[in-house]
Amino acid sequence: MIKNLQRVAITEQTQSLLDQQCQQLWDKFPNLVDVESNIKFHQGFGDYEVTLKATLPLQTICAVRNDRQLDEALSDVFAALHHKLTKYQDKQRAKRFWVGKLKVALGRLLPTRQSGSIKS
Repeated sequence: MIKNLQRVAITEQTQSLLDQQCQQLWDKFPNLVDVESNIKFHQGFGDYEVTLKATLPLQTICAVRNDRQLDEALSDVFAALHHKLTKYQDKQRAKRFWVGKLKVALGRLLPTRQSGSIKS
């Protein structure tokens, strides 16, 4: 996991939460290529902006959350990314299902050509 911190000091408790949540993502979605976090503190607003970017073989999915408490922002952004990854996984599963059904239907409709069946 790549961590980018901008004007943020992370406590051991927050680092532990970050590692734990990231490990849960890796366990649930083994096809992840990389997970990148970007944590900023906006002094003008007094809140944290946490961005998570999950890289999959064919897709990159991002989630962003803002909160005055860093731990809350981390929990929220991991939940949002988990939800998005689950939706993506379900969409891919449905796509594979329908492609398989379409192949079977087309296989039945279109005659297959065999080399020995045509006489000249």
